[in-house]
Amino acid sequence: MDRSDLIKNFLEEKTEIKPDVKVGASELYQSYKYWASGDGYKPMSRSQFKATLIEKTGLDQTREKTGNYWYGIKLLDLYL
Repeated sequence: MDRSDLIKNFLEEKTEIKPDVKVGASELYQSYKYWASGDGYKPMSRSQFKATLIEKTGLDQTREKTGNYWYGIKLLDLYL
């Protein structure tokens, strides 16, 4: 499976795109890694994940005092 298709499937199955929500960047990436590994795929690196997520959603990561966040996306299930 193409890496961008893998991200597309992850987004469809495990996230919801909404303007009034946010998720921690580490939390989102860890959930993706767990999901990809569980389906037998090698997860992409954090930087590849970020670039592909920006490309697929148009969202961007925001840095705050408490960490990095993605605004406009939330996890449906936690994989931690």
